[in-house]
Formats: sequence, C-alpha cells, structure tokens
Amino acid sequence: MQLNLNIHRELLVDNFAGGGGASCGIESALGRRVDIAINHDPRAVAMHQANHPETQHYCESVWDIRPAEVTQGRPVGLVWLSPDCKHFSKAKGGKPVDKNIRGLAWVALRWAATVQPRVIMLENVEEFITWGPLVEADDGTLRPCPKRKGQNFRSFCNALRRQGYAVEHRELKACDYGAPTIRKRLFLVARRDGKPIVWPAATHADPKQSQGRGLKAWRTAAECMDFTQPCPSIFERARPLADATLRRVAKGVQQFVIAAEKTFIVGVQHFGEVSAFLTKYYGCGVGQSLHDPLHTVTSHDRYGLVTVAGDHYQIADIGLRMLSPRELFNAQGFPAGYQIGDDTAQGLSLTKAEQVRMCGNSVSPPVAAALVAANLGEMRIRRTGQMPISQRPRHRHNRRKTSSAPMHMPPHPVQAWRTFEPLYGLLQQLQTGSIDAVQGKPVMRAWESNELVEVVPALDGWICCWKRIVSGESLAIDLKPMLALYRNLKYGVMLQDRHLLQAKDCTDACYQAYLRIPRGRMIEYSKTEQIQIELESLGIVETQECTA
Repeated sequence: MQLNLNIHRELLVDNFAGGGGASCGIESALGRRVDIAINHDPRAVAMHQANHPETQHYCESVWDIRPAEVTQGRPVGLVWLSPDCKHFSKAKGGKPVDKNIRGLAWVALRWAATVQPRVIMLENVEEFITWGPLVEADDGTLRPCPKRKGQNFRSFCNALRRQGYAVEHRELKACDYGAPTIRKRLFLVARRDGKPIVWPAATHADPKQSQGRGLKAWRTAAECMDFTQPCPSIFERARPLADATLRRVAKGVQQFVIAAEKTFIVGVQHFGEVSAFLTKYYGCGVGQSLHDPLHTVTSHDRYGLVTVAGDHYQIADIGLRMLSPRELFNAQGFPAGYQIGDDTAQGLSLTKAEQVRMCGNSVSPPVAAALVAANLGEMRIRRTGQMPISQRPRHRHNRRKTSSAPMHMPPHPVQAWRTFEPLYGLLQQLQTGSIDAVQGKPVMRAWESNELVEVVPALDGWICCWKRIVSGESLAIDLKPMLALYRNLKYGVMLQDRHLLQAKDCTDACYQAYLRIPRGRMIEYSKTEQIQIELESLGIVETQECTA
C-alpha cells in the first residue's frame, strides 16, 4: 500500500472516474496514483476507492466541483475526462438524446480556464466527433441535427485552442496496446506546454501481420475465460431458451464449430472433443471465435460462452452460460487482482449488474497507460535506490572486512552508505509524492535490517541520536530541516519541495561528518541512544521526544 503525501507537485485528476479504468492506466504509466477522482455514482466511487484508497474522492457531479478549490493552488499535470458516451454511441440508435448529457464534455473548459492543466485527455466513442446541435422532432423529443453534425465538437476543440492548447484527436483500438478486446474509442489530447502531442505506437497486431511488423500478436478472448466454471446444458434447462437465442446458438455452432477452419478446443471428454465459441446478444452478428480479441464490452450482459461436446458427426451436448464480470474485466485489460465487488471478503460488494456496468463504462487501462506514458513520461516515478555518484564507492569491497574496520578509524564508505541508505531512500520516495504504508501509517526500511518501521518514530530516533553526535563532536550542523520534516509528517502538514531539499542538505552534512568520525565513538553514541530507548520503554525514565 502507498500513501499519497501533500507535496508540491503536479496533480493527476480523473473526471468521470467510474470504476477506475483510466486511473488504473495512469498509475501503470507513471507509477503513482491519481490525486483526485470525481464521479457522481456512489457505487462507482466505492469501487474506485477500494482500488485507489490514497486518492481524494469526490462523489459529486463534475459541474459541482470547483477546480481551484479541490486543487488548492497546486499545479495540475493531467486532467482526464471520460464523459458519458451513451448519447453519442451507435448503440443508442435513433432514440431521443439528452442535451445535458451530450454537453458534459464542456466541463473540460472549466478546468482549462481556471487551473490550466498542462495536459488534458478525453476519451469517448468514435461518434463523439459528430457532436452537434439538437433539433426538436415531431414527437417533441430532441434529436441530433443531421445538417450540423460535428459543429459542437469543432467549437469544443476551438475553445481549447483559445485557452492556449494544441489539440489533436485519433481513434485507438485497445487490442493494439495489449488488451484482449477490440474496443475502439476516440481519444483527444490537448496540451499547453509547447511539447508535441505524441500518439503511442501499437505494441500488438493481427497475428497475420504481427511478425512481419515486429509486434506481438493480439491477445485473445480465450485468455480471459475461466473454463472451470460449469456451462449448463441448453437441453436440461427448467425454462427453455428463447427462440432467438436458440437460433443464435445454432448459427454459431455451424459457423464456429462445424464449418470453422480453426475450431477452439477446450478439452476432450469421454464423448469427444469440447469446443467453444462466444455468442453475443446485441448487434447483427452471431458471435465470435475465442481465437480473436473480445468484441467491445458493453454496460449490460451481452456475451455468452457456448460449449459443444461431440465431434463433426454427432453433437452430444451444448452448454451455455453468460460471461462473468471477472472475465469481462480481464478482457478490458484490468489487472487480475483488481477489486470489482465479487468477493465480499475484500470489503467491496456489488451486484453482478453493477459490476458489468462498471466494466462496460470503463476506459481500457492499457490504452490509457500507453497514451499517458507517451505524453507525460517525465512524470514517471523512478526509484533507483542508488547513492549520488560522487558519494558512491569506486570499488567493490569485502562485506566482512568493511564491517570490522578498526574502532579508531572512520567507517569505510561502503559501511557509511549502508547506514545512510534508508534515509536517502526515504527522502527519494518523499520526492515522488507517495510513500509505502502499512495500516495507513508511513513506513521505511530499518537501519539495521530490511524490516519495515514507522517513519515518524524512526525519524525521531535518528534526530535524537544526531543531536548527541552534533553536541559531542561540536559539529556545525543545523538539524532544524529534519525537525521540520518530522513535524510535517507527524501532523500532516503540506510538504513543499524546499522542505525536502533542506532535509537532503542536512542529511548530506551528517553523511560527510559520519565519514570523518571514528567508528568507536559513533557506536558509543548509538548505544547511548539505545539505552535511552530501553529505559523509556521500561518506564524507568519519562519518554521525551527529542524533536519536541
């Protein structure tokens, strides 16, 4: 687990966050959680919060959020928006549309005008580019004006340009970036920092073309399936299937089993092979092969797994079940451990319909990851765990010899680095804006072992010990920056970059002093501090904070 810290750095904001697909992709790309997530649906916020507990969540309409207030004057690196798409989607057909829902994308202009995010990204169905004015039909309902298709979309892009943004848009398919679904969406990128907009290169392709292009083959729907789940026989149902469903299954058996050049084989049973395909309950198609990426996941149950037992001459049985929400999330590209509400032991419980809806409305994480990594790669957290090059030992040394250096001599540089490495590691992690945590408490690696210890008490002990060293050695080292860091972490006060820089300078000064002090004296200081801690724990002396 990690805790987000209140550090002066560029914020990541996810509007229309839903169950967390975009946030998941952003985290994968940058190695850090989004700072702010906004959604009006309490169930969606519950799923997002279960998987992104360190994010600040707002369960409100995006129009009720004031960007300047929620960002508290801090710079914004990325604002992601995935406004409701159903009133643009081809699945909507010729049905009436809602003007308010179609206009949700305009909230991007509020963010652009008030907090000026460096980059804005928007995801929607490809029909979003046809966004235009509505006209009243004969029945009194509102319909898109066929003569002014795309007018609002062009106005939207021009409004962003007037705010100083370069704007580009392109359609991307999830299967081209490692998700086992063909899901195609329109992505718009706007940035005002003068850098070029970058469209990520595909990493996967149709198996017939992938090798020649040096790419991986598309992942398949079969990878998402749990074939251990029972698939009840269609002939033994208490309630017969609808005639349309039976016709769809029959056509699928003919197309994907009997006449198929490449049948997907699940296994072999006593009455022959068991083959499988997917049937779908929307659109005009019969279904699809499991050798291909899954077709677009929708917000309703639309896919069924059909198993056919037998051979080309005799079919012994046909099974049918709907795909589970977990299989749909797998296809969308979510990580295997993502909490979707199907396991109450994890603390999140959602109905199957809610889980399917969250998945169908989500952004495919691999596509979001590719787009964010291509345009904001400089924000990625890199943890090297290495000491500064000027302080790094030039040669490899024997660990036993360095640990048994004469007591009257200063410590070997390797040993000195081992002593200071946990503190440098802590400061480096604090600079990223997040820190490892256990049960909500920030932790770091201990000095004498690889175990985790709480940061605040550890800093208190370190400062106490160095107060003794500074006093005993008459060192001109000011420990106030470390005291300030300790208090800010303890009381949750905002950390500024200058706090971390000053603490780093203080640590460097202590490190250089440590290299000059004989080991024997350093051990005595350390033992004195340990004795003080033991006396306090036994109640022999009153516990006092050296940092008070």
